[in-house]
Amino acid sequence: MRALIYTGILIIVLTMQACSDFLELEPESGIAPGNFFQNEQDALRALTGVYDILSVEETYGNNLWNNLGLGTDVAVLKRSRFTSHIGVNNYTAGERIVLETWEALYDGINRANLFLEEVPAIDMDEEQKQRLLGEVRFLRAFFYFDLVRLWGDVPLLLESTKSVFNVKIARDPLAKVYEQIIEDMEYAEERVFPASRFVTAEHGRVCQGAVQGMLARVNLTMAGEPLRDVTRYQETLKWAQKVKDSGEHGLLDNQHQVFINLTADIFDMRESMFEIVFFGDRTGDTESWRFGNLNGIRSGNIDYGFAWAFFGTTKKLYDLYEPTDARRDVAIATYSVLSNGDKRFYEDTDIWDREPGKWDRQYSSLKDKNFTSTNYPVMRYADVLLMLAEAENEVNGPTQKALDALNAVRIRDEQLATNNTGATPFNLNGPEVADKDAFRNTIIDERARELCNEGERKRDLIRWGIYITTVKSLAAQIRAEYPDNRQYQARVGDNVEEKYLLLPIPTKEIEINPALKQNPGW
Repeated sequence: MRALIYTGILIIVLTMQACSDFLELEPESGIAPGNFFQNEQDALRALTGVYDILSVEETYGNNLWNNLGLGTDVAVLKRSRFTSHIGVNNYTAGERIVLETWEALYDGINRANLFLEEVPAIDMDEEQKQRLLGEVRFLRAFFYFDLVRLWGDVPLLLESTKSVFNVKIARDPLAKVYEQIIEDMEYAEERVFPASRFVTAEHGRVCQGAVQGMLARVNLTMAGEPLRDVTRYQETLKWAQKVKDSGEHGLLDNQHQVFINLTADIFDMRESMFEIVFFGDRTGDTESWRFGNLNGIRSGNIDYGFAWAFFGTTKKLYDLYEPTDARRDVAIATYSVLSNGDKRFYEDTDIWDREPGKWDRQYSSLKDKNFTSTNYPVMRYADVLLMLAEAENEVNGPTQKALDALNAVRIRDEQLATNNTGATPFNLNGPEVADKDAFRNTIIDERARELCNEGERKRDLIRWGIYITTVKSLAAQIRAEYPDNRQYQARVGDNVEEKYLLLPIPTKEIEINPALKQNPGW
């Protein structure tokens, strides 16, 4: 980790200045980066270097939503040959993906730390400086949030690397890391701009509503497993309500339009509050990776937009929707695309052969066989409403406030305007809202219906403490109901053990850093 982070200093500095004449090396401590942070343009270049970590293959370009997001009740690996894979809960501490993701996240943290050390001394507009510092504090917290959800206790590093020789760094307790995450994000919330102040050129930078929404997510995670700090439900409610009361964000009339926008590079922060931007055609300045290519509608036609479709949806997800719920045919593909460009529509009974439908390559301008410019949705307003409903239920029970937030996600304005009611709204007298436990289960299902294949399902199941039982139940359903050629999809539940709730500390890191202790079971 330390050697890689040290290299990261070189990367961020060289990103900021094209001229190598300014590069000065200090034999005892490495680089003197202060020489590179001279003005606002330098700060903006360095900001780009921190944001850049979000879009590399080792994070949200591939690993964090693909390899580390598969293996749930709504998305399974759709390749029978992968008997050893993170997506089927069968891998070791030497797994390359585990190491790469760990290294990339710490690279981002080190870039953020360097930024926070150097930028305060720059002479520039103070409001802009505070905005940049807020964004980078948020990004550091966001990297740590991914780390703690994946690995639990991790080293908490709040200074940039000064030497490659200090390699004995122990893991800090989970609660301590979360305290820093909260501190950084609350600092950011006071300084970053609201969405209404953004211009198109700032697409992809974090806005105030996104920070508030992420504070709700962080607190909701802390309220669940493994911390179980139930006082955090009140904090979740506070931050989700702030987003709602701001009026800066809302639901689009048509849910499908959200995913068209993300695929077609249409900038709209009303519902998609924070997204990781991918762009380019792989020939020059580009940040295009695999989102929508591995988990999109299967397509063998390059003009339509090629997609390998490694993700398969589940019959459980299909059955969660009412037949009238318009979201079902958006979330679960109704067709695949043949090599000649024709669509092959699935039979109604052919449930287990389908892929996610949200990421449809026909809307993308980049038609590359392996890469896309589809943006990754980190935070949607629909998620904020569902978090509000969940926290309100945990604090006060299934109130009208909680029910209204959930029903707003189920029934969008376009459906009401066209008399197409879509999903049936729940009411306080219904069995779905009978008591706190019943409504909690309703929210668990609603989050699957609304947010499936957007990267959060596995983390949700873990914080609810039901990941193992859920994937074991899925495996039993597959064994009982799926055809022979789809039985392999049960591996995710057949293989699962307690140790898979956390990733192993990478073997290479333990070899380099003797102060690191391995997670249980590994």
